[in-house]
Amino acid sequence: MTGSQKGLKVMSIIFIVLAIAGIIISICSLASGGLANFMSNSPDLSGITTDAGDPITPQDAQTLGKVFIIDGIFGLISSIIMLITGIFGLKASKDTSKIGKAYTMGFVLFIVQMFSVCYSSTQVSSGGSIVTNIIRSLISLLIPATYLAFAIKVRKQK
Repeated sequence: MTGSQKGLKVMSIIFIVLAIAGIIISICSLASGGLANFMSNSPDLSGITTDAGDPITPQDAQTLGKVFIIDGIFGLISSIIMLITGIFGLKASKDTSKIGKAYTMGFVLFIVQMFSVCYSSTQVSSGGSIVTNIIRSLISLLIPATYLAFAIKVRKQK
């Protein structure tokens, strides 16, 4: 096993772990969105306030629910793509004849992460600075780019 294959294997394992965590978080986001939408139908939201102390209206709860559901759907799709990419990469690290699918999925994941970065940059940052958002965005692109670099090296060795 070459260094590139080992790197691809490590990145694939990282993807699988991150994907499983992402799927769990996305399901929680979807459930939270459903709960917020359910609460928006409640006639009595008294006692529930924002961090600033303002009461939450049914429209606020409904908007929050929609945001959680949209984020959950995007997160779930991205996590499933990451899981598939990790599985293909793990197989390709052992058998280089399977590198085509791993490379293709790595490229797809990189594109999905680019859209994710664009989408998240449009969201209002809650407590984070612009520097934090830029660093988070760069890391979310750096991980798939590293995987892709290893896949390209393995592909050239084939």
